[in-house]
Amino acid sequence: MDANSKHKKVAGNKMVDDNTTSRADAALVQFGLFDWIDRNQLQLPDLYEQRLQCLEYADEAGFYCYHLAEHQGTPLGMAPSPGVFLSAAIQRTHHIRLGPLVYLLPLYNPLRLVQEICMLDNMSRGRLEVGIGRGVSPFELAFYNVTPQESRAMFREALDIVGSFFFGTLSREQTLRSMRLFAQEVMPAFRVQVRGEP
Repeated sequence: MDANSKHKKVAGNKMVDDNTTSRADAALVQFGLFDWIDRNQLQLPDLYEQRLQCLEYADEAGFYCYHLAEHQGTPLGMAPSPGVFLSAAIQRTHHIRLGPLVYLLPLYNPLRLVQEICMLDNMSRGRLEVGIGRGVSPFELAFYNVTPQESRAMFREALDIVGSFFFGTLSREQTLRSMRLFAQEVMPAFRVQVRGEP
């Protein structure tokens, strides 16, 4: 008898595994939503409300995650600050995982972003997923007077700071660039994804 066979029993002519927790946990495919809240004919308050209602329905239907793209200075992105929209979504959902995909690191103060991520993660009780990237649109970078050439070094510097906080080499109370960072800890299920070429 192998170690796994002691947890299985015969039910009729089928083998049943006592270790299974639910059909949802055993699902091979999980479905999520990717959004960029592009401009349409609706007034902005109605557009935001429509998306939030869609998220409520997705949460009730058992969707796994909702990822929101960040776009700057273009009709492709009516949520230029993903954290603001996600904080509203956190209040209206209970199970679906939520996250920006991606935070454009060259456009953020990394210390402020770390604190925002920690706050969102705690507000969502651990449902936050974070994507970080450099940004590929020269038009969107230019909106902040950043060139694609500058963005590479800015991304690496921000990634070093953000990464060192979340992966253990920067303490929550360490002086960095004459600033003090007091951030909350992230929830145990916290995940970070890095997209694109640094």
